[in-house]
Amino acid sequence: MFNLETSITEWRRQMLAAGIKTPVPLDELENHLREEIERQMRSGADDERAFEAAAQKIGSASALKSEFKKVDAARKERTLGMEKNLVFVAANLTALTICGSLLSKPRGLTFGQQMSCLAAITTFTLLLWAGRLGYRLFPVISAKRTRILIAGLAFASVALWWVVFFYFILARYDLTPDQFTVVFIWGFITPAGVAWALGFGIDTAARKKGALAVS
Repeated sequence: MFNLETSITEWRRQMLAAGIKTPVPLDELENHLREEIERQMRSGADDERAFEAAAQKIGSASALKSEFKKVDAARKERTLGMEKNLVFVAANLTALTICGSLLSKPRGLTFGQQMSCLAAITTFTLLLWAGRLGYRLFPVISAKRTRILIAGLAFASVALWWVVFFYFILARYDLTPDQFTVVFIWGFITPAGVAWALGFGIDTAARKKGALAVS
C-alpha cells in the first residue's frame, strides 16, 4: 500500500543523498512538495499520483542541487562584488583624505612639494579609475584563479619594489622630513595604483566583457 508520509520521507532522504543538506532549503522544498500534493489532491488525484506529480514538478535531486549551486555562486559573486566596490571607495576616500591633509596642513612643505604630492595622489586615483573604467583594454580571463594569481603577482611586485625602494634607495639619501614625504608618496603610494588598476581591470573585463560575449 502507498503511504504518503513514507514516500515524503524517502524523497527527503534522496535529496540528502544528492547533497542538498542545508536544512532551510530542504525544509522549503518539502513545504513546496506538500503544497503541490495538496493542490493535486484537490484536483482529484489520489495520494500516489499527487505525490508523483508534485515530485516531478519540483524536479530531480541532481537538478535541484545544480540550481542551488548556481544560486549560491551568484550570491557569492554579488558579495565579492560589493566587497570590491567597498575597497575601491575606501581607496578613493583615502586618497581624498591625504589630499585634504596636504592642502590644509602642509607641515612645512613648500608649494612645489605640495603640488608634487598632489600630483602623485592624483596619479594613484587616476590609475584606480583607469582600471575600473578602462576594462575594454584588458583581456577577458575567465578563470577566477588565474585572475587572482595575476593580481597577487602584481601586488607582490609592488611589495618587492617597496622593500627595494626603502632599504636600498632611500637609505642612500639623507632626506629632510618634507623631502621624505614627497618621495614616500611617489615611491610607495603611486605604484600601488598600478597593481590596483591591473586587479580592477582584469576583474571588470571578466565580468562585463565576458557577460557581453555570453549574451
